[in-house]
Amino acid sequence: MRDAYATGGRQITVDILRGFFILSMASGHVGAGLITSLLHVWRWVDGACGFVLLSAFVLGLSQRAKWDRGQSTAQNWILRRTAQIWAIGLALNLAGMALRLADPELVFIPDIFHRGRILEAIGEIATLQLWVNYFGMLRMYVYFLAFAWLAVSLLKRNLDLVVLVASSVLYLLVQVNTLDPGLGWGAEPYLLGKFSVPAWQFLFFTGLVFGWRWKESVEPLATRWQHGIAGVSALGVLGFLWLAHGYKIAALERVHPGDLTPWFDKFNLSPPVVIYFICLLGVLPALIAAARRLHPMDRVLRVVALIGRHSLACYVILCLTQGAMWLAADPAPADEHGAKHWAWFAVVSLLFVLYSYGMEARVQRRPAPAAAPRSADPQPV
Repeated sequence: MRDAYATGGRQITVDILRGFFILSMASGHVGAGLITSLLHVWRWVDGACGFVLLSAFVLGLSQRAKWDRGQSTAQNWILRRTAQIWAIGLALNLAGMALRLADPELVFIPDIFHRGRILEAIGEIATLQLWVNYFGMLRMYVYFLAFAWLAVSLLKRNLDLVVLVASSVLYLLVQVNTLDPGLGWGAEPYLLGKFSVPAWQFLFFTGLVFGWRWKESVEPLATRWQHGIAGVSALGVLGFLWLAHGYKIAALERVHPGDLTPWFDKFNLSPPVVIYFICLLGVLPALIAAARRLHPMDRVLRVVALIGRHSLACYVILCLTQGAMWLAADPAPADEHGAKHWAWFAVVSLLFVLYSYGMEARVQRRPAPAAAPRSADPQPV
């Protein structure tokens, strides 16, 4: 079997992180109690942070590699993927809203069938105005990828600073509340807690720029200062956890931090959340490298990496599993049924593994592609 890591085609640490973060998201959606405490640090960092930043990072890496090989039309892949995610999101949301007919207790899902304006509601879904909260990641990605095409065009012209400055200004506007952070924030239950697209785009486009410049600029510095970065990041993580423990901020348990809530808001991606996540990213690669020295752990982490390679498809699987969980939901409080949440988490994790191995087997059956000649003079856009 061909090994994408042995040939240098992929970076296993990035894929392990992507796999860990999608498992973290799964623990937050279908897990409870200990699962969530271990994998999904509530309100500070959940898997969505890594999912967004690293997917953009990989997009930047791949687009830059194709540009360096002279594939000037590779950028059009972004538009195709945007349309694909939009169609998947539309189908998932319509299916999710159909569940409301089966279970009227699902009050966080819009009841479009009793509004008397089903066609109008479908139009609002298609234009990303009406969306089931649990599928919000796909909604964000339609926006992100639509603008990523423009961002890549700027990166090809060495206008990295324009992308970073525009993204940062938009993010800061959200933080000072001069921009509606929810793009349609409302008071109905299914709209509360919606991810702020203008805030979360900061992670996406930062990751895109870093991926684009990784080989030539970022990787040499990261390699040279890796021990210092890991040390400072570890101190940052410990400091934040101490703060969370001392002030009872919702870090390891679902406790509302009162007056400090706006400063630790995941949905609006407040600055402390970003800082903590950056510190976490500085520590995790060192921990992964240490764990991979142990043969059993290396085998486990390679499975996690395989899930990471198919993280977007795994997110769709998570959404479908979430729908099945809603249909099978027990009306009793979730904390009385910890075993059920462990079972659901095991099911979704197994589906991730089966899908990822199935896709990998499909790739392995294809003949190895001939090496494309590298172009010293990439074609212009």
